[in-house]
Amino acid sequence: MAYSIHTLPKLDQADTTFQEFSRRLKNLRLQSLKADPDKWVSIYDSEVNQPDDFWWNRLQDSQAIHHILVKNTSESDGPDSKSVLLAGEWVGFVVIIVPDAENKSPEYLMNALYIDTQARGIGLGKRMVRQVIDTVRKHETKAGQAPPFCTASVRHGNDSALALYRKLGFRVVNADGIAEKEGRKYRTIEIRYDI
Repeated sequence: MAYSIHTLPKLDQADTTFQEFSRRLKNLRLQSLKADPDKWVSIYDSEVNQPDDFWWNRLQDSQAIHHILVKNTSESDGPDSKSVLLAGEWVGFVVIIVPDAENKSPEYLMNALYIDTQARGIGLGKRMVRQVIDTVRKHETKAGQAPPFCTASVRHGNDSALALYRKLGFRVVNADGIAEKEGRKYRTIEIRYDI
């Protein structure tokens, strides 16, 4: 089976393709929270009843880049990414938060990574992380600015994710991080990849 990675385009909210992408991303995100609740800071019960605007805002966030892992079918051999995204089955995603224009820090945050349980163990997580690194490399560094770097937080106990990141060159910068969401605190390991 062939898989490909595509970046979700920024579309107008009234566009039916935008609404379809939003629906698919919502379904995949909720699937991730259900399948691996101990690996996320977010909680399924908190996100399942969110209104459409919640999901639309995620797609329209100018600082967010969404890469989607698509399981290709014969129908998904379209001429462009949009065609492939519409025809193929979405089996994974990664979200990158890029620095805003006023931010002096060249930090890119890998905010979420998920691969469907049926597509694990065949190197797709590695491909997705490499896609993140390539995306960060392609973004321009402003004159006089430090080189870009990518960070992520891994929940304690998510040893497979941490092993993958370390294998790809991420280093631990804080083994005792704390993330807080909706009044809950989670122990995390903060990692960094220098470009």
